[in-house]
Amino acid sequence: MKRTAALVLTLAAIGVMAGCATLEPRAKKDTLSPGYAILYELLSKESHSDWLSLIKKESPELKSLLERIADTSTASVKELDTLAGLAPPLNLKVTHLPRIERAARDSW
Repeated sequence: MKRTAALVLTLAAIGVMAGCATLEPRAKKDTLSPGYAILYELLSKESHSDWLSLIKKESPELKSLLERIADTSTASVKELDTLAGLAPPLNLKVTHLPRIERAARDSW
């Protein structure tokens, strides 16, 4: 009886491990693109933060900070575009966010 239980447990463990091994590569691809897409979207919006000075008067320090944020964000967007070109499965347009989250982000 103990040998049968040990055999069942061993076969169950092998089945679980085999199932995890076949799903792991697909899971990695599905989790990377949405994260990079969210970062890409955020940086794309931040790259225009220096436009605030067109409609509002700021101190020179704040204006300088906004320009640095915009420049850094623009450079990061270009780097992400290059990364997406090197790794074609990387999709920077699809975030897989729930509809209510997408609506909240689009309302900004």
